Amino acid sequence: MSATLKGATAPVEPGYVRQRATALVRHHDPHARVLVLHAVPQWSGEPSFTVEGATVHVRACASQLAVLDAYAQLPESYLVVLTDRTAQDLGDAVLLRAWRRRVEMPDLWQAVPALFGATGCSRELHRVGTWAPAALLSHVPPDGWPPARGVEVTPDHALGNLLTHLLGRSLPETPDASLVLTTLDTPAARSRWRNVDPTLRAELTDWAENRLGVDVGFGLRAGADPSPVTPLAVGLAIDTLWDRHASGQARGPAMGRLLERHLGGRQLSVEAAQRIGASCAAVVRQQLAVNAAHAADARRTLAQAEAVLADLGWPEGAEHSDLLPAGLTARLRALGEVLGQGSEAAEAALSQVNQHVLAHQETPALVAARMAVRLARWLETTEPACPTLSHSLSRQVRDGAWVDRAVNAVWNGSDDGVLSQQYATLLAQVAARRQTRDRVAAEQLAVHAAAPHPVEGSVPVERVLAEVVQPWRCGDGVLLVVLDGMSTAVASEIAESAGELGLAEWVPVSGTRMSALAALPSLTEISRASLLSGELTTGHGPAEKVGFAKKFPGAPLFHKDDLRAGAGAQLPDPVADAIDDTAGKPVVGVVLNTIDDTLHKQDVSAMQWTLDRLAPLRPLLSARARGGTYGRAHRRPRSRRGARHRGPARHCLAVAYARQRPRG
Repeated sequence: MSATLKGATAPVEPGYVRQRATALVRHHDPHARVLVLHAVPQWSGEPSFTVEGATVHVRACASQLAVLDAYAQLPESYLVVLTDRTAQDLGDAVLLRAWRRRVEMPDLWQAVPALFGATGCSRELHRVGTWAPAALLSHVPPDGWPPARGVEVTPDHALGNLLTHLLGRSLPETPDASLVLTTLDTPAARSRWRNVDPTLRAELTDWAENRLGVDVGFGLRAGADPSPVTPLAVGLAIDTLWDRHASGQARGPAMGRLLERHLGGRQLSVEAAQRIGASCAAVVRQQLAVNAAHAADARRTLAQAEAVLADLGWPEGAEHSDLLPAGLTARLRALGEVLGQGSEAAEAALSQVNQHVLAHQETPALVAARMAVRLARWLETTEPACPTLSHSLSRQVRDGAWVDRAVNAVWNGSDDGVLSQQYATLLAQVAARRQTRDRVAAEQLAVHAAAPHPVEGSVPVERVLAEVVQPWRCGDGVLLVVLDGMSTAVASEIAESAGELGLAEWVPVSGTRMSALAALPSLTEISRASLLSGELTTGHGPAEKVGFAKKFPGAPLFHKDDLRAGAGAQLPDPVADAIDDTAGKPVVGVVLNTIDDTLHKQDVSAMQWTLDRLAPLRPLLSARARGGTYGRAHRRPRSRRGARHRGPARHCLAVAYARQRPRG
């Protein structure tokens, strides 16, 4: 980058030559088509270019004869002559054809206003230095610089747009810490910034630091470092190192190593370091909140920041951070340590976990932590007596299902050896209490099996069609989905997941879900066959279809093989047509074996059951919501004694059949 001072002989910038050539063409003087510039007679740019439809030639001429030769070769063209000869050396033969009949002394400042559609440059821009006009002339964007906001060009407008342009951003855009740090987070942008002339890069960085803030200057300096470490990662390390709550003998030496390795030995005041750290942390928080792609970038930055701290000899410092993953791990460990000290201590530790930025993501590890605190709270509750099977079933639906769900979440809750052992201790305490419950319920079930009798709040599996499905059949129609192998814990997950489709749940007026008492032994060929036939029986798929059609004449029942759709579809046509035909087929049955099949093949202890995992449950429910009277106008069932609506949504979800399989 060459800077041209008024009155000096130096190389001229191509941008300046083009700008002055534009002025020459706009002058519209047929007798003055030549601009003679006093400069070193060297030209590395294009020998000819077009300005507003006119061709302009550029020639470097070291003598009067060279200029006259250029005149002879280009008699009717626009011509810019670069020469270090004085007016006296050139003589009248040259000057009579020159614009204004003189040798023009280059003044780069004079050319700047026209670049921005202004009449002059502000005093503040002049004070920046002679590098500014040369840079603005040399880096004019293809569409030109954005027009100035007033009659004068200010440094904020001119140099702000210059910086933004050199970073590869679209114009106009006002640079700030967020823009600079976000842009330089990509390798391509850092490579582009490093390729800027070092002198210009240094001048522009100093200006940006003084005018826009120390955090902007930091981003530009760190972005020029050939290291693959991003400015954001270095900034997060600074945020941790200069945190007033941080401590440790290795902290001081780590500070010095960071300044030497990543900031070229420049010192940072506490205030500057805290501003840099805060700006970098704010950008990463924003990335985590935007979308999955930006969140992935943020996670890479967080991992890199932890690596920086480790490389500086202070890896334990990351545990102090409320943003770095190690900080979250440390808080989760602290939670594990107090799980056995009562729910009050656990709640306080969980509050510390929730204050970590990464705690706002619903990851399995965080779900496990929250469920572990629920279990700690549950262990402190008084275990009510359950004198009858009805009480035991009601307790399982109302309370035990949620305990089982929490146990599933905590079972594989952490990959940290210390925390996983603490979870194991908690789960052992929960299991001991659950075993006592199960023993009582098993004894009550044995008594019931020997002398069957009505169980309040529950319905025998063979009576589900009559007591649950039939009331909903009147007028509105029913889609009955049987999820084979579903526990009450899984039922609670699916009920929540179904809310994504606008479905609401109807439950008895007691507010507790109805339970279905399986036929014993609770095998598919006995319990499920009895459910779908409406009477105690045995059989497999064909027998279930016959029994279902006998209970509801013309009602179809679809099994696994009936649900295989063709290319491009989620449901086969017969299934979709049956669901749409609420008048001709007021009851449609579907059996999904996903849970039961998975139980036989996989460890489901930490599995989350959603609509998408239970394909094709989502398209089944969506088709019913769109196609039937549920999808058109909501009507309550005509016979709904003992039922109430939970929530304002239009559709209903009935969990009709549950079969609990103990872990192991």
